[in-house]
Amino acid sequence: MPTVRTKPGHGRGSRLRSLTCPSACGAPVPTKKSSLSMIAGVLLLSLVSCDGGSPTEPEVAPRPLPLRFALTGSATSEEEDGTSVSCFLDLHFELAENPRLTPGALEYTGVHGGSIRRTVLDAEGNGISLWPDVYGNVVARSIAPSSLQIEIPVNADAEGRFWRELSSFRGTLAPDGTATGHWSCAPFDIASGGYVDTSYTARGSWTLVAESQGVALDPPG
Repeated sequence: MPTVRTKPGHGRGSRLRSLTCPSACGAPVPTKKSSLSMIAGVLLLSLVSCDGGSPTEPEVAPRPLPLRFALTGSATSEEEDGTSVSCFLDLHFELAENPRLTPGALEYTGVHGGSIRRTVLDAEGNGISLWPDVYGNVVARSIAPSSLQIEIPVNADAEGRFWRELSSFRGTLAPDGTATGHWSCAPFDIASGGYVDTSYTARGSWTLVAESQGVALDPPG
């Protein structure tokens, strides 16, 4: 089975009714003869704004991301014609400190590197295995309460569905800092030099775990 090393295309609680606020908006202040129900009403009104808006629920802070983590995943497919597809992700990420705080999210910048494998075999066991090394800038976002986004801009406009499918990862963050999600391993869309990969998409899952020590992330030579 030939092995071809390629490069990426370019390196809340309960709700209150909407109420107006007479005491704070210029209405007469209740006298000492006010009933208990009136006092209770004033206490309730203190929870809403004078324009009649409902109280805002407390914001949930986004979870910080580990500055170094690995993302590994696999995807497989067995086709009706006997073709089998297997794919593997082995990616490492290093993020910069001091993420940018946006409403409900923490946004990090950084780099990633590693390798990806896609193997396509026919019913007789013949086929190709593509195993490119990868490198590029990334943007990672932790979105409250527990969502993760990873964007790899270099892949967004690359040739081949394989790379475009790997331009964005969406997952769920767990309290322990791990994350999980799903991905699609699409064809490289190549047909030259005796190597053909234009059909079949395998779907699988990935897992993110923190790394205590980073790995060397260098552009492929």
